[in-house]
Amino acid sequence: VNDPPLRLRGHSKDQRPREPQIKIGLVCTPNKELVAIETFAGNTSDQALTVGLVQACQRRMLGSKLVAVMDSGMGGTPNLLSIDKLEPAVYRVSAVPLRNSATAETYLLARPGRWKAHPYKSGFVVRSMLLDAEASQTGRRELWIATRNEREAHRQQHLIDIE
Repeated sequence: VNDPPLRLRGHSKDQRPREPQIKIGLVCTPNKELVAIETFAGNTSDQALTVGLVQACQRRMLGSKLVAVMDSGMGGTPNLLSIDKLEPAVYRVSAVPLRNSATAETYLLARPGRWKAHPYKSGFVVRSMLLDAEASQTGRRELWIATRNEREAHRQQHLIDIE
């Protein structure tokens, strides 16, 4: 049943560390058509899968413009730099914790001005900036968008004030 062994214990985002799990990588078109699916052992790191999945997409979708969408668990600076070096170029949308990003600190957060209300999500504010290729680590123009959950910020400040 478990050959090759896929159902393995790994990091669980659902706080179920004793439960075996598997990892599933999906490749879809903008029309939500499934192009490919790959399964991996449950103890495989998201970081270890990212570049290989993007390269597999390039092989399967020759001649197509690709956009890799990933959370911060799949990203990480080494992976993002590797993806940015791939030919043909792969566009990406990646979540990056702002507190770990010198680029965000320098160009987005240090910039004066107010945050704007999120267009459809109450309690959130956004700020964006288009980086020129010269300012970007990738050497390409990048759009940086930061979001902040104001309710959560107030809740955390209240907890700090209580202590």
